[in-house]
Amino acid sequence: MHITTFIKLIFRLFALYALVSTVLFSISSMISTYSMTKDPLLIVYGLAGLAISVFLFYWLIQKTDSIIVFLKLDKGFEEERIPFEKMEGKVLVQTGCILIGGFVFFNGIPDFIIQGYMLFSYQASNSIADSLFGRESADVTADLVKACIRMAVGYLVFNNSRWISNKLTLQSE
Repeated sequence: MHITTFIKLIFRLFALYALVSTVLFSISSMISTYSMTKDPLLIVYGLAGLAISVFLFYWLIQKTDSIIVFLKLDKGFEEERIPFEKMEGKVLVQTGCILIGGFVFFNGIPDFIIQGYMLFSYQASNSIADSLFGRESADVTADLVKACIRMAVGYLVFNNSRWISNKLTLQSE
């Protein structure tokens, strides 16, 4: 594998991980903000910031060649190739996607268990009116939804790693 191709794959895997982490954090903070303030303008600002972040990471994935040339990252290596004779770029990217998806999914499990327990214990200890209309119940439910979203995104990245690797390596070949 050429050094330039390897650097492209590293940049794209970083951009993918940063994109997934940023989207999950943004969704989580927007849910928390909306459950606390009920101000739709903050959600609009949050969506604008999320759109800018997605654009920057998409740009990083699309313009990897120009970034490598501008920063001269492929200069100074003794050899032109890295000895990955048996491993293709798609396999490397797919392995990275599997690791990213698994990492995101397994990071969501503790929050899911804790928030699920808190929601059920809160509803068991309070009356029906407090459980349905209380402020604390909405916060716990929002946190449980955030944990579910985090686990779902991790599962989707893990499960669709072949498709993602085909999309990311298509431009580098």
